[in-house]
Amino acid sequence: MATTISHDPAETLELGRGEGERCRAGDVIALCGDLGAGKTQFVKGLAAALRTDAEVTSPTFTLIHEYAGGTLPVYHFDFYRIGSAAEALALGLDEYLDDGGVSVMTPIPGNRMRRRPHRPWRRKKAGRRSPGNW
Repeated sequence: MATTISHDPAETLELGRGEGERCRAGDVIALCGDLGAGKTQFVKGLAAALRTDAEVTSPTFTLIHEYAGGTLPVYHFDFYRIGSAAEALALGLDEYLDDGGVSVMTPIPGNRMRRRPHRPWRRKKAGRRSPGNW
């Protein structure tokens, strides 16, 4: 896991753009930071690198924003109001992770969803998914 500190919005945008240029289908990116730290600015750069024309905004009140039309779809999650893995599953998180896009997850410090979300699923016998080690 890498930690990067940006000092201004333009630098954050460029960091996102650089990460977007390296993204492949199925990638999951977790961003941590307080409100106003620049997480959405990072996603703007990432989406621009993936040639998404949509206006990127914070999904704080909608929980999920989908940006299609580029080289890969971008799914931007904000787990501020999500208190458990079960709630994330109810939103269809597993379907997004399997859709071949780039998933950007914004955990909030202190939230149970904060742990690294990299492929947190294990298959059960019935083919249903359950949370792994959150």
